[in-house]
Amino acid sequence: MAVDHAMARFFTGAGDRYGLCGHKGLDMKVIEVLGSGCSKCQKTADSIGAIASELNVEVDLRKETSPQALLTYGVMSTPAVVIDGVVVHSGSIPHRVDIEQWLRG
Repeated sequence: MAVDHAMARFFTGAGDRYGLCGHKGLDMKVIEVLGSGCSKCQKTADSIGAIASELNVEVDLRKETSPQALLTYGVMSTPAVVIDGVVVHSGSIPHRVDIEQWLRG
């Protein structure tokens, strides 16, 4: 199984770009970036993390590279973004405006 279990929790309060925490906040979004681990997938995860940090939004960001995850969500093109179990984007690096909307919504 190819899951990145770092499960970074992004916040700016501690001056640390990627803070790790052992619990999930009640309103924290779980965001999965699905893909092969290619540069576009990495850029997608990095962008989401950076924007979440800028907006002071805590997220549980996971990178999932297993083919099973793609099948589970019915994703045909990557990178794909899944928020709280719902596919919100696939096939390209998402635009900043879209990421901000997902994080605020």
